Amino acid sequence: MSAVAGSVRPAVGSSNVQQWYLQAVVRVYEPWTTSKTISSKERALAVQRVRHASHVLADLEAQMPRENSGRWTAASG
Repeated sequence: MSAVAGSVRPAVGSSNVQQWYLQAVVRVYEPWTTSKTISSKERALAVQRVRHASHVLADLEAQMPRENSGRWTAASG
């Protein structure tokens, strides 16, 4: 994600979809990060994907924290 794209606050509806996608990326690729059955090149790619998805999820949470109900809210500031 570019710096410009990362600085734009996502819409609440699209945030849920983005969160689910990023969580899926982490869930799919995280086991690959320690797997010995795939090549070191694929393992390194999995590490990059998991790291990136985790960072974007953290940024999303910082931009749009959740209410107690779990709904996204606009960050104050």
